[in-house]
Amino acid sequence: MRIVTEDRMLLMINDSLPVSPRPVSRKEQREATRELLLTTAERLFAEQGLSQVSMRHIVEVAGQGNNSALKYHIGTRADLIRAIVRKHGEPVAVRAREMAEKVRGSTNPRDHLAGLVLPYTEHLAGSAIPAGMLGSTLKWPSIRYSVRRS
Repeated sequence: MRIVTEDRMLLMINDSLPVSPRPVSRKEQREATRELLLTTAERLFAEQGLSQVSMRHIVEVAGQGNNSALKYHIGTRADLIRAIVRKHGEPVAVRAREMAEKVRGSTNPRDHLAGLVLPYTEHLAGSAIPAGMLGSTLKWPSIRYSVRRS
């Protein structure tokens, strides 16, 4: 981790993460830290698998000095996985609703099947998260239950 000053803004550079301007207010700092932790966890889970990544490892890779940062900003491991699934589930749900409206009244089963499958494939094609991670999260009973409720 290195800190660079550019145009009166501080940039925190972690070689494995994208460069972004340092937030100004405390609220922006909290949101940026939360997003950094989520993105880091998502990447590590995708690369190594859910059971292979510890909370401490996520904090270390994100460049956070406090081991409690993940617990403070997101919560438990289950909360972290739910947040990642929700982050990807919302755009898929919006696209699925759009497609359902578009095929309303169609008698062709292919149209309706496309409305179910395409939102997922389009989202995953533009995402760093592999489909296997989303599928494997549903094996955890507590995650499966909470995803269905939300």
